[in-house]
Amino acid sequence: MKSKLLIPFLLSFFSFPLGCLLRSIYFIILPNYGDAGIALLSIVISLNVTAIIIALYQLFDNVKM
Repeated sequence: MKSKLLIPFLLSFFSFPLGCLLRSIYFIILPNYGDAGIALLSIVISLNVTAIIIALYQLFDNVKM
């Protein structure tokens, strides 16, 4: 069970550095429309919500078995 929760934990832990990387890639590919801080915040929140969804799926999938 601990190994199943490792991926959501790592995604949540590295959401800020990964968000910085994705923000940089986003602003290199697309023109700069708006504030970079808001873009970083939305990316980090999205990654944390994704980590929570994956963790809940892993927990409830484990309960069924």
